Amino acid sequence: MPDTGINARRELQVVFVQHDPDIAGELAEVGVQTPFPAATIRDPEPDPRVRLVRDDGRVLLDALATRLEQPTGQFTRPTWIVSQWIRGDAGRRNALFEAMRDQTLWIELWRQGATGPGSRVRLRTESAEITPPARCL
Repeated sequence: MPDTGINARRELQVVFVQHDPDIAGELAEVGVQTPFPAATIRDPEPDPRVRLVRDDGRVLLDALATRLEQPTGQFTRPTWIVSQWIRGDAGRRNALFEAMRDQTLWIELWRQGATGPGSRVRLRTESAEITPPARCL
């Protein structure tokens, strides 16, 4: 991503996972994060507001990033992350998958308190596939 002064000067990772509906019901998760440049270097920029928006303007994710480390409960991540569960909303889940697959999804990063995005870039999907669930016996 181009450097616009809001944590947008490097690669972002967007991950979308649909869980097996036979086991979990209607459950999916979406995550957005900046990769760790080094475990000892802390990104000094404030955590942004992160939005995933389709070409037609529908907002599929709108969340504040955090540095919370889930296992420890401490705010010690050197870079930010957004992680959101999608429960019982097949329409939103399908819209996210289709937008990623069809290359019609934008990511917006907003500075805290801003009235508009500081960065807006179309996501480039490297992989969009449906794989059968694995069953452990």
